[in-house]
Amino acid sequence: MFYQEITRQIESAVYKSQKEFGVDYLGFGEAFKRSDPHAFAKLDWDKTFTDIPINVEVTASVTRFGLSP
Repeated sequence: MFYQEITRQIESAVYKSQKEFGVDYLGFGEAFKRSDPHAFAKLDWDKTFTDIPINVEVTASVTRFGLSP
């Protein structure tokens, strides 16, 4: 299924970001900081990021087939 491949690619990017590089290049920290600045200020995000669970949910649908515009 199409959504399964998208999910696999996103999970791979998240894994590499957390475990291989240890860098939040996907911007989760910025999104968290905008949504809850007080909670973000209490964390050492660089240490927390590598261990925080991130769940990926993908919903996808194909609306057009073919190559025509």
